[in-house]
Amino acid sequence: MTTLAYYLHNLNPVIVHLGPITPRWYGFAYLMGFLGAYLLLMKQARDGMLRLPLERVPDMVLNGCIFGVLIGGRVGYVLFYDLPNALHEGYTPLLWRFSSQFPYWGLLDVMNGGMSAHGGIVFTIITLMVFVWRYNVGLAKANPGVPLDSDPRLRKASLVNVGDACCMVVPIGLCFGRIANFINGELYGHASTLPWAVQFPSEIYAPTNGVMDPGVEAKLPGLLQHLHPFMNFDAALDIFSKDLQNHVPAAMEAVRTILPGRHPSQLYEGLLEGVLLFVICYTIGRLWRKDGMASGAFLTFYPVMRIIGEQFRVGDHAVVFAGMSAGVLYSLAMIIPALAYWTYWIRRNRRVPWVPQKPLRAGPPAGTPPPPRDPAGAVENPTPSA
Repeated sequence: MTTLAYYLHNLNPVIVHLGPITPRWYGFAYLMGFLGAYLLLMKQARDGMLRLPLERVPDMVLNGCIFGVLIGGRVGYVLFYDLPNALHEGYTPLLWRFSSQFPYWGLLDVMNGGMSAHGGIVFTIITLMVFVWRYNVGLAKANPGVPLDSDPRLRKASLVNVGDACCMVVPIGLCFGRIANFINGELYGHASTLPWAVQFPSEIYAPTNGVMDPGVEAKLPGLLQHLHPFMNFDAALDIFSKDLQNHVPAAMEAVRTILPGRHPSQLYEGLLEGVLLFVICYTIGRLWRKDGMASGAFLTFYPVMRIIGEQFRVGDHAVVFAGMSAGVLYSLAMIIPALAYWTYWIRRNRRVPWVPQKPLRAGPPAGTPPPPRDPAGAVENPTPSA
């Protein structure tokens, strides 16, 4: 099979151009993940699986999305991936890279680098711990002297229960994120001759780890000489890269001749970390109604799925240990604590019945007549009797 038979990645990461506003599929994927998580968590609260009042679910989702996923994912990438890579390669890490131009700090420069799923997991756990603690403290202060377990709406929140509910929906966001990775043409896989292999033009202008494939690098000068015979290599490469990013047909057809087919590892990981992990965690959480079951399943199976997916993916980190990428190392570090956690909760006989709840109403429905007034209180200042 010739390389011309492979699918040439030609997806635009920008949804639509609205002047200076250019919404991207990557951000849209996060939005869809957050929305899906919110809807399912509300369902879990209504069903009684999530032991948290319905009106507090949006607070939990907002805290988890901002501090856990967005901030945690970015900080995790800077600490777990960029910092070791920078120290190994000798460039300035994003953590202490500052400039006089917006956004001023490398940590905030989200267009430079990406997000870390492992960082998002760690920070989400911390965020949920803080949320549950603040919720329980506020509940006790608002109801002094009242037994909090006497009313289902006054019971304390459980970190394990909240974690179970969140772990049942997190794979939705992971799936959308991997689809966005594919649309962006990033985190591509190893070379492959399979019929569904994909050619990624991003190898030219944004190669993984900044290192171009040796075979592509050897063919590139000849192609640029043919396309731009009167330019030096750097100038021709700059024009060619911009043409590829703008999906210029002539450039896209030309790059076909030098790119290898690659595993669409983003889609593999979307199926593993997204679809399959969701089926596992959601099924366990709904059928095995014990605290710790869904969260234990997620913490155990996520690193397994990640390790499998990493076998097809070009590592996005130059530092490796014993031939293993950083993603594999961090996943291996998760497995033993996750198994210990899951085993502990499996051995505990803690089955909590689901008590469906209904949302609180702020007042009577529209059109309801007011209740009759008490005759004794109808007159504010009654005339004293003679």
